[in-house]
Amino acid sequence: MGLTQYIALIGNGETGWAWQFFAGGWLTIQISVCGYLIGLILGLIGAWGKLSGNRVTFVIAEAYTTIVRAVPELLLIILLYYTGTSTLRDYWSVLALVRTSR
Repeated sequence: MGLTQYIALIGNGETGWAWQFFAGGWLTIQISVCGYLIGLILGLIGAWGKLSGNRVTFVIAEAYTTIVRAVPELLLIILLYYTGTSTLRDYWSVLALVRTSR
């Protein structure tokens, strides 16, 4: 393949992939912003728990930060991926059973 054929592949048009590149880039930005917002919310809740005078919230926030800091990031991602998907699947199946039994 020549250089012009490679450029045609990433260009816009019938044979180009430009739209898919832009769509993938936009999806990446959306996922990044959502991840940032979730992290910000969890961080603010944890900071509130540690700074509040309530002993129960302090202990919960302290346990959360200790667990998250002690587990390596890659292991945490793998654990959340596999346990999170099965937990969500079980949760949604229970909700579907509750909804259909009414």
